[in-house]
Order: sequence, then C-alpha cells, then structure tokens
Amino acid sequence: MLPALTVLAFSAARPTHAQTSEARTSEARTSEVWVLSRGASTEIDLATAAVGSTLRGAGHTVPDPDAMRERFEAEISAAPPEVSDTQIDEWVARSQSAVRNLSRGEYDAARADLAESQRLIERAFAELNREVGRARQVLDSCLYFVRSLFETREFETANQAVLQCRRLVPGVEASRFQHPPEILDMLARIDQRLSRGPRGTLVVESTPSGCAVRFNGLASGTTPFVLDGIAPGTWRVQVECGEDERGRVHRVEVAPGENRVQIDTAFDHAFATSPAGLRMRAAASVGHAHTLARRLGVRVVLVDSSGEGMRATVVDGRGGQQVVELGEEVDTRRVVQALGAELPPLDDERPATRGASTRTAGHGPPSLVGGAVVGALGLGAFATSLALHFMRADRGDRYAIAQPLDVDFLTRKAAWENLALPTHLLAFAGGALTSAALALALPPRDGVPIWAWVSGAVGLGLAISAGALVATYDPCTNDADSSAACVSRGQATQRTSLLGAAALPLLTVPLTYLFGRGRTPTLAPEMAAGEGYFYISLRGTL
Repeated sequence: MLPALTVLAFSAARPTHAQTSEARTSEARTSEVWVLSRGASTEIDLATAAVGSTLRGAGHTVPDPDAMRERFEAEISAAPPEVSDTQIDEWVARSQSAVRNLSRGEYDAARADLAESQRLIERAFAELNREVGRARQVLDSCLYFVRSLFETREFETANQAVLQCRRLVPGVEASRFQHPPEILDMLARIDQRLSRGPRGTLVVESTPSGCAVRFNGLASGTTPFVLDGIAPGTWRVQVECGEDERGRVHRVEVAPGENRVQIDTAFDHAFATSPAGLRMRAAASVGHAHTLARRLGVRVVLVDSSGEGMRATVVDGRGGQQVVELGEEVDTRRVVQALGAELPPLDDERPATRGASTRTAGHGPPSLVGGAVVGALGLGAFATSLALHFMRADRGDRYAIAQPLDVDFLTRKAAWENLALPTHLLAFAGGALTSAALALALPPRDGVPIWAWVSGAVGLGLAISAGALVATYDPCTNDADSSAACVSRGQATQRTSLLGAAALPLLTVPLTYLFGRGRTPTLAPEMAAGEGYFYISLRGTL
C-alpha cells in the first residue's frame, strides 16, 4: 500500500507546458513522426494505420498509438478520470468495512479492504477530490491505512504514509470522530512540518482567462491564479471554463520559488486520449498540431477525409505545413515523398482503400514466421487426432465383439474410452491453431478474393455435414447390452469433431478478408460437438 501512496504523491511527472516544451526539442526528436487520425471513423483510422506502416517502412520512427498516448499524457495532459456511482458506493463500503476490522484488531482484513479502496483513489483522486465531503473521505481512507500501520507498531512507515495522505489531499481536515487521537496528532505534526519547510508559489494562467482552477481536484479560484506556500512536489492542475466540463489533468512539478504554468483550453480540447490511443478532434485547428509538434519536438501527420478521398497534413514545430491528397485509393507513398525520405519497396506497401478492411499492421515477416510455427503446431495436432481416431476405431472393434462375462471386457472398454477425450481436444486444437495461422499469414488483399469465398463454402459444407452426422448417431443406452452401438456412436461423434475442426480454418479464410486485421479483435468461428449436440458460432466484434 505504501509504495502506491508514494507513487501518487511523488511520481516523477514531467512539468507541463512552459517547463518542458522547447527544452526537449532535439535532432533526435525531429526524426520521430506522429501519425494521428483527425476525426473519428473507421476509414480514417485505416488510412492512418496505412500511413504509419508505410512511413516505418521508409525508415521513420513512428510510435504506436499506445506509446503516443502515454507520452502525451505524461508530458502534456491526461483525460479527466471517470468514476461511476457504483464504484463510489463500493469504495465507501470498503472503507467502512476497514474501520470495522480495525476496531476488532483484524489488521490483515482491514488492509485487504483498504487495498481495494486505494485502487480507485490512485486512479481517480482528482475526480474524488472535486467535492470537499468526498475529499475528506479520501483523506479518511488514507488515514485508516496509517492507523493499521500505527497499531501494528510500524511507526516509521506510518509517519511516511501520513505525509503522503496530506500531499494527496491538501488543506482538508480529517473527520474528527473517525480516527484515534494518535493519528490526528500525527497529521497535525505533518502539517506543522510542511508549513516550516521549503515552499513554492504556483502561478496558473489560461487562455481564455477567468476559468476555474483545481489543484488535485480541489476548487481553488479562477485564472490568473496564484497559490502561495505550496509544498514542493507533483500536483495535478485542471482549468475548466464551463460549469459542467472536466478539465484535462496537467501534472506540474512544483519546486521552491515561483513556478508558472500556461494552459490553453482550446489546445486541451483539440486532442482526445483513450485506451485506443491519441487522436485529434475533427473540429480542431491545424495550428494545434503545430503546437504539439513544437512542444514534443516531433513532426505530425494528420490524416482525415476530404471531399475526394483521404488526405494527410504534414506539420512541424516551426510552422511548416504541407497538404497531401491521398485520393480514394489512399496512396500512402505520397506522404513519404512529402517528408523527404526514400520510398519503401512496392512489396512493402500496405494501402488502405475506402470501405475496405485492409490489413495494415501486424503483417510481415514476423507474422509469416509466427503463422508458419502456429500452423505447423495445428497440423501436427490435427494429424495426431486423426491417428488416435483410427487407433480408437481398432480398439472399439475389439470392445464391440467382447461379451460382458469375458475376463478382459472392462479392459477393452477402458482402452477404447480413454482415447475419446484426447481425440476431441487435439482435433479442435488443430483446427483453432490452423485458423490462427491463416489469420496471421494470409497476404493482404483489397476485398475478399474468389478463392476465399470458395474456401468458406467448402468449410460451411463440412460444418453442415458435421451437424448432419449428429442425427445419425446410434442409440446407446447400456454399454453391456449394446457395446457395438456405443462404439458406432462414439466413432461418429469423433468424425463430427474432425469435420468441424477441418471446417474452422476454411471458414477463417473469408472471415479474415471480410473483417480484416484493421479491426481488433476480429470475428473467429468456434465449433463444438459431443454426445447428442453440435454447434457453430462466431465470437468477436465488428
């Protein structure tokens, strides 16, 4: 728990805006190119991925969406955290449970409750602190952990933890009747120590001015705003010009003396970060892309839709700008020419056309090698399953002619039955692995080729045949009385599995081209069969 609290208060955040922008620009950074979607649509995202792939092939350093989002949030700003009512209710319940466990001396149980509640605090304290009452709950929850340390005589760790609690929620009093006097005294001593220590001044200015300012989520005033006597460390600053809006979170490193930060709210609104990555809003000005390029020392390529297809706008931090029309066929090599790099070989192109699910990333030599390895494993598993099927058929014949009174009747029965599960598992493992290999190794194409539809038709035929076999199963009511019928039924069940497993990779071929690797995850067929049942389904997202 303590390391988590320490990360909250002292995480090494880079200063925002004026403290980091131009200082980080260097020759090494100017070779980095950020390719961003301008607007939100599948076509734009596909074209963006295609441009990035082509630029990588030409030797440019193009970060992936996760890397761009992480750096943007670390050096510029992060999306405001979101907390649901259900999460808040669970957090409150955990805190109350921790108090009960502390009062009973059950410290391990109390710390388990506090660990759960702290996970929410670590992620969303800037949101939880927006209301004074809830900010007090954050402080109280933190002090419950301090109490668990204090009462188990971990005094040094407790003193460190109470300091982190105060930095997490500055200027808010703890609930007087929720904590023993010893914990409140520790908090008071920390407040006195901080008041005598080095102090800094934080000046927050914004464009436009007159906007609300929040520090660690706590409302503090309006811009331009000066906060004197602030403890050095990492602070979360939000500027909000509308009553209902949530400002992006800027991490500011405050040092002794005067610290200034300038926040452009229009720039904040120009970009959106999410688990999917970083993108620029469609209505945002290209000037904000120039600002981004200057502050991070990179070149930026914005991909959006024009009236005649896709286009790319190449900008840098010095105000340079070049618009490249990519057309409906998305000729990504034009972007390479605009950046002045050597064109990649034609075989390495990954064009994305409007309305087509072209695979633009993750396909190349590593995917081919991976597909070959996975395919070899799949074919091996399927071949082994087929061999076991014939071996089981032989053992089934021996079992079928045996009589219940024979000495080796149970031995023959067990020898036949023991091969059932491995045969089924290896069959579907082989089908699944071969399907995955095809998804990795199939060459990129625009649309679905004819031969892929033929493959899908054959796969569908096999799947229908597998389902039809279920209706032909012989009844098997008693092994001793109808061993031959049970053997026939068992072998038919295995043939159903083998046909279904063979259908999986054949169905995968058209589905891979139909839904493509540009959307993740793609649909994949699933099939299963057993005694008296059979099904085929598609799992994934569109």
